[in-house]
Amino acid sequence: MPNVDPSSITLKMMRESLYVAVVCDALDSVGCTHCSPRVTLSPRTVDRLLVGRCKTTLWADMYHVDPRPYELELQAVDGCQSDDVLIAAAGGSMRSGIWGELLSTAAANRGCVGAIVDGAVRDVSKMNDMGFCVFARGV
Repeated sequence: MPNVDPSSITLKMMRESLYVAVVCDALDSVGCTHCSPRVTLSPRTVDRLLVGRCKTTLWADMYHVDPRPYELELQAVDGCQSDDVLIAAAGGSMRSGIWGELLSTAAANRGCVGAIVDGAVRDVSKMNDMGFCVFARGV
C-alpha cells in the first residue's frame, strides 16, 4: 500500500494486501520480535489471512451441569461487530468442541471475520462451506 495515508488504511485493505511475512518483518523492525503464538493454532477451515479487531473471551472446562448452557457464548457472539475476530482463550482444552457451525453462523451474521480457538472446534466442513475462517488447536 505505497503512498497511502496510514490513517486511511482499513482492515479490509489489510486483508487484501498483507501476508504473514510482511507483518512479521514490520513487527521485527519496530522491536516486536517473537510475537507469534507458541502453540500451533492451525487453520481448520479456509486458509487465509485473518485480520480484524480482537474480541477476546475466556473459556473454562465445566465439571458440573450448567443451568444456563451457552449463555455466555451467545453474549460474546452477540457483542461481535463488523471486522471482529473472536478469540476463544480456552487454555488448550480438548474436552469438547467449543466452537462450531452455529456460533460461526451467528458471528458471521454480525460481521465477525473469523475465530481463533485455543482449544477444540467441531463442524469443520460446515464452517468451511460457509467460508468462515477458523484457526484452532484441534478438532
